[in-house]
Amino acid sequence: MVSNRFLKMSSSWSLKWARAFCQEEEHNAEAPNEHNEKCSGKATRTVIFQESVDRHALLKLKHLQSTPPAPTFKVIQRGPRVVGLIVDVSISMRGPRIELLQKAATVFLKQIIEEQQFVALVTFSTEAQILSQITLIDGPASRDNLINKLPKTAAGFTYICNGFRKGFEALRKDDKTIGD
Repeated sequence: MVSNRFLKMSSSWSLKWARAFCQEEEHNAEAPNEHNEKCSGKATRTVIFQESVDRHALLKLKHLQSTPPAPTFKVIQRGPRVVGLIVDVSISMRGPRIELLQKAATVFLKQIIEEQQFVALVTFSTEAQILSQITLIDGPASRDNLINKLPKTAAGFTYICNGFRKGFEALRKDDKTIGD
């Protein structure tokens, strides 16, 4: 027999110490609570194991042989960004286009790429060339160093695949990133 004290407490919806669903013999069917109202005064286990749509599957469940392991979590943070700036210096970039390229690359290097990120600078035309291996952006000097290496002339044919290959080559030299 369950004590009256337990019956009074079990009718409280904010019961913090409950560790299992009550059985019929423990359930207070007369308690004025939402559960009794919705479940016709039946115990939670009865409703789950005898009246739910999953009742047949639930009856086949086996008890755990031991306590389940505690959950583990792994905090993952984004590492530094590594960017390959691959620029076209073929003949099609002569005149105002090479100037626009310089301006756009300068804006990227001065304003967009964040501190403690990495940039490699590669050019391509008929051939591709690594102008700067992966460089840590750690202040105005590193930014200006890359800006000073930006191309000022254009010549040769447009072989973009050569540029991508050289860009990947430069990025692969960084052993700190996953996926390069």
